[in-house]
Amino acid sequence: MAAPNPNSPTSFAIVISEKGGAERRQTFDRTEVRVGRVQGNELMLPKGNVSKRHAQLALRDGNFTITDLNSTNGTYVNRRRITQATVVRAGDRIYIGDFVLRIELADGAEDAPPASSSRSESSGDPLTPGREPIGVEESSGAFEPAVVSPEASAPEITGSSPGLSSPGERASVPPAPPPFPAAPLRSPHGTLLHHGGVPPAPSAHLAPPAPSARPAPPDLPSGPQSSSSSEAQELSSSDRSAPRPREWVLEAATLAHRAGLRALVQRVTDTIGAATLLEPFDDNQRQRMEPAFLMAVSTLRSQGALKELDEERLLGDARAELFGLGPLGPLLSDEDITEVHVLGHGQLVVESGAGRRAVEPPFSSEESLERAIVRLARLSGREALAAEVTLERQLPTGFKLRAVRGGLAGGRSLLTLKRPRCVTAVVDELVRRGTVSRAIATFLRHAVQGGANVLVVGARDARAADLLGALAQLSDAHWVVVAEGSELLPGDPRVTRLSLASDTADLQHIVSLVSDLSGTRLLVEDLNGPLAVAVLDRLVAGGSGLIASVTAGSLEQAFGRLTSQLMSHAGVPLAAARQQAAQAFDLVVEVARLRDQRTRVLRVAEPAGFAQGGELEELFTFTFQRTAAGGAVEGTFSATGVVPRVAQELIARGVPLDLGSFTRGQR
Repeated sequence: MAAPNPNSPTSFAIVISEKGGAERRQTFDRTEVRVGRVQGNELMLPKGNVSKRHAQLALRDGNFTITDLNSTNGTYVNRRRITQATVVRAGDRIYIGDFVLRIELADGAEDAPPASSSRSESSGDPLTPGREPIGVEESSGAFEPAVVSPEASAPEITGSSPGLSSPGERASVPPAPPPFPAAPLRSPHGTLLHHGGVPPAPSAHLAPPAPSARPAPPDLPSGPQSSSSSEAQELSSSDRSAPRPREWVLEAATLAHRAGLRALVQRVTDTIGAATLLEPFDDNQRQRMEPAFLMAVSTLRSQGALKELDEERLLGDARAELFGLGPLGPLLSDEDITEVHVLGHGQLVVESGAGRRAVEPPFSSEESLERAIVRLARLSGREALAAEVTLERQLPTGFKLRAVRGGLAGGRSLLTLKRPRCVTAVVDELVRRGTVSRAIATFLRHAVQGGANVLVVGARDARAADLLGALAQLSDAHWVVVAEGSELLPGDPRVTRLSLASDTADLQHIVSLVSDLSGTRLLVEDLNGPLAVAVLDRLVAGGSGLIASVTAGSLEQAFGRLTSQLMSHAGVPLAAARQQAAQAFDLVVEVARLRDQRTRVLRVAEPAGFAQGGELEELFTFTFQRTAAGGAVEGTFSATGVVPRVAQELIARGVPLDLGSFTRGQR
């Protein structure tokens, strides 16, 4: 037993930040602190997503460890779910339900030296060997966003804005766990393949990334480098030539399992034949192929290639790759998973309600990943053709498959699986989050109930669908919903859902027919292509009560997109297209996600003057004030003093709208 460390701190504090609430600090003079939602715990966190006995924090020989007590929703350290006692240092973030905890040592106490801790096979974020982290510092395994000086910068928009509140409701909320800094990947046709959110600002002391380097998941703990591992040596020429400040190395056990799996899959493939594995086969054929696995394991064992490896696990992973979808198989049946991203065979990341995590092991080779893409396409009912370098398929499990095959992606296939996100947010909830102020919410409520046409604009990660669905719930009308990326108004009996492909015949007739139904309104997510032309044509002809969204970085860009849609699909001249796009809507709302990863409404505007070549008339704006010490973006919503034309129309229809809410500076 180790002797007590005389320099160990005798007391420490835990800083508790709650989503939507202020920070508080609690000091302890004990070596063990139990965390849970009921009395009897030293630290009580009274929220439903915290278990009665959730986790235990212990101080031993100067080291702090956190242990999950079989909680329902899990305990996370620096965004990674823990499955065993995990060492934490002062400054590490512990996520429990809606709470974020940080340890602070008592005055004068020294921070304990970092202790290496083993990582569960699926809790970290493995990178393809030879790939460097971008803007990330190698440390004890914690990934921390760069600290932003409160006086330093204006809010950086990532495509959706963090929540802010009205002046009297200024938000100071801790940021959500940081996302992977993954750059958007698009097909030649502009299809978004992956958008992992906006990375935090890089620390000033880090070397800038090479221009050719791509961001990689940043929160892998350092592990011992295995110079003998073939995985670590398998670098492309571009990897060797790219300057890198340091190597990012997987744990030795992880590398060994990957190498063993790759060797086993390759031997079985050589025996059975790669062409045979691409063809459909039944259980009887699988049974006849089984001896090839056993022979391959026996050969590798005799060569010493499987020393200290779990052979049963290797066989299970190899069978999954060669007979099924590999690591994707169990993910497709997991109801909690909403997105799956494969960036080359060596990197597999999933998103769920608990956040983003890596899956280990990923695919053993590009050949295995290609087989999975072919089989996924087969599941959709449409085989993947050899000439198809990009694929889009709808799977029966609800996921939408998009892939760029290796021939177009430099030998590394890219794949994303995404299922519609269930949107349940209501306006009052968005006000509590700080997404929108109470004054703006009240105005939008009157506008929707009065039949105004409203356009919501946001980048792909801005979660514009939350506002879209919340606004629709303000009306008692029967909604006809056209949405692929989100499930809007789930379970509502007043909803009819249409699936309108871009090549659906006579879209204009369908939209016109739906709009003419008494008591029916149209809710459209992501106006684009012929559908956008059909909807705009109907609105200009007198349609009302529509709520729609457009994917764009700003209001101006949204109208640029709509204008180009009218020109390309309907042959409308530029001036007429611009006027038609602007005249179709009574109000436009811009949402964005700021660097604290919370969504905000940045602007509410009226586009009437925009149609004549003027500017958008801004009615409400969000003004950035500062970045709090915890990284939360703070600011205020305020009126610009402009009374919109639609306000007079709403009042004329009997809507009880208070024009005082538009007084300049009103919050």
